[in-house]
Amino acid sequence: MFANLGHFSYVAIQIAFTFLVYPTLILAYMGQAAYLSKNHQNVNHISYYVSVPAIYYV
Repeated sequence: MFANLGHFSYVAIQIAFTFLVYPTLILAYMGQAAYLSKNHQNVNHISYYVSVPAIYYV
């Protein structure tokens, strides 16, 4: 994460993480938790891997 300090300042990286990366991760984890809590009855599979969408090639 801090490998780009040559291109960006320390404060710019902190601001980007605070206002962009962290909220995005929180929303993604909240969405996955909501899916898992709603679809917890599937006992044949590990529910975490069932929550990952399938890849469809067109």
